[in-house]
Amino acid sequence: MKRSLLIAVVVVVAIAVALAGLIAFTDTPFFGQQRTVPKEIVIGTSQPLSGGLAEAGSHTLVGILAAIDYINEVKGGVYVKEFDKRIPLRLVLYDDRTETARAKSVAERLIKVDNVVAIIAPYSSLLTSVMAPVAEENKIPTVATAAWSDAIYNQGFKFIFNPYIRGSKEAEITLNWFKEIADKIPVKTIAIAYSDDAYSTSVCEALANLAKKEGYDVVFQEKFPAGQLDFSVLLTSMKTRNPDLIVFFQASAAGNIKFIRQLRELGLTPKAIYGGYFGDLIAVRNELGSLLETVFAHAHDLPSPLPQTDKEMFNYIYERIKRKLPWPEAAVATSGAEAVLVLADAIERAGTLDPVKIRDAIANTDGYFIGPVKFGPDGVNPIRVIYLVQFQNGDYRLIAPKTYPGLGITLPTVDPIPYRP
Repeated sequence: MKRSLLIAVVVVVAIAVALAGLIAFTDTPFFGQQRTVPKEIVIGTSQPLSGGLAEAGSHTLVGILAAIDYINEVKGGVYVKEFDKRIPLRLVLYDDRTETARAKSVAERLIKVDNVVAIIAPYSSLLTSVMAPVAEENKIPTVATAAWSDAIYNQGFKFIFNPYIRGSKEAEITLNWFKEIADKIPVKTIAIAYSDDAYSTSVCEALANLAKKEGYDVVFQEKFPAGQLDFSVLLTSMKTRNPDLIVFFQASAAGNIKFIRQLRELGLTPKAIYGGYFGDLIAVRNELGSLLETVFAHAHDLPSPLPQTDKEMFNYIYERIKRKLPWPEAAVATSGAEAVLVLADAIERAGTLDPVKIRDAIANTDGYFIGPVKFGPDGVNPIRVIYLVQFQNGDYRLIAPKTYPGLGITLPTVDPIPYRP
């Protein structure tokens, strides 16, 4: 009797173990068990929608929302293998007010209260630099929009990714542009003035060092406080050096308007003026009008897709962006769209909503979205380029590069015009 009871107990236990294994490893509900499929994939972002970077932050948000609309409305959400279903994205949005303390607290709230699986970083190196350590500590993957300061990516972070370039890479690209157009605008001497923000400093200090190594004469180099609006002393000193090329960097429309206006008033006569990123090209154009003629700037992206890019996706997103923003200002918005597309692609390849597995999938990204994206060990995209534009006859024109490096694609460029005092 005891032996029969023992056998019966063993059989019951064996069946229970087998059923537990079946329940644990099957994707199909077993008996009364129901798998919980999330209704949404919750991602979060903080953008500077007020404060000093409000224009650029609002433009970045335009791109983020356009890409989310494409994924949800056209694709029906992101396919997640774990649930064998397409699940829509839901964005949790906060205004960080261009304040670093608030950007940090928002990152903590997104992770600990809103339970996001990933973060789209805010516009600017300034704000991204304080969010990145929070994301790293909590192992939440974060995709940058326009945060190019080398300082962010020199810290060994594993959860922050930048689909564009480093500031030092922009310095290299800038010199290559002016070599490419040297037959029209030969440059031997360079003057560099830049704001003390992380991004401007990263680009301009790398540019000065690289220019000297390549034989250019850097006749003037000066850093000024972010928010400065009076450049008369700086420009008067610069004028005595008579540079061929003036490079100035600050992510402030108001500051750039003042700089160009005062440069014109003081009668500087370089061969070229390059302003990097202007902050808000629309505001700069509207305010300066003809005073902006022949000034160079950069654009993140082109207004048309590369051959390898999904045309339907690009056109859907870009049509929505350009309803609100003309090119090249729309290129700030495309950086927001790019971040969402990279993240959605990674979630699909990860096949799960586990943040660490999503992070691993982002790290292995190799494809075309708005542009080509493939991350290096530092989380930065080494194959991306940006574009040189010039204000000519009342509009922005593409100047360089004439071909996309590594792709052999001829781009619709026009000849540059030397600076007209």
